[in-house]
Amino acid sequence: LCIPRTLITTNPDSAKKFFTECNGNVITKVIGKGEIEYFQDHYFVYTHKILPSDVVEFKSVSYAPTLFQEYIPKSLEIRSTIVGKQIFSCEIHSQDSEKTKDDWRRYDFEHVKHTEHKLPQSTKNQCLELVSMLELNFATIDLILTPDGQYVFLE
Repeated sequence: LCIPRTLITTNPDSAKKFFTECNGNVITKVIGKGEIEYFQDHYFVYTHKILPSDVVEFKSVSYAPTLFQEYIPKSLEIRSTIVGKQIFSCEIHSQDSEKTKDDWRRYDFEHVKHTEHKLPQSTKNQCLELVSMLELNFATIDLILTPDGQYVFLE
């Protein structure tokens, strides 16, 4: 599977170096649930692209492990659910809405269609091999399809 360059770190200098090596095309993701409960309120932290103005804030990564990943342009996102040896894939047209461009979980069902997706056999085989290696009977896999037709494994 093709995988974007990824860094998990608590070192601000490593984060800055990674940002530079990726020419500033970097996203950050929450490790774990991504939900913050504050009294009775719930807040969600979504995947988002790092802006050049955010680079100054890399010092905050020293407080907790932070996941950075090279930003890969996408034409659509794919959520594949694997049950045993069967794969069910949904294409999510996240690029159709400004709200969901970086993370489809920001939900904009009115503007972002979800349809069945047929993965190429080679990509299916790679997903099944990963799930088998991890000794899982059930898994969900997030992929993107780039504008040039390449499948990229995210998580």
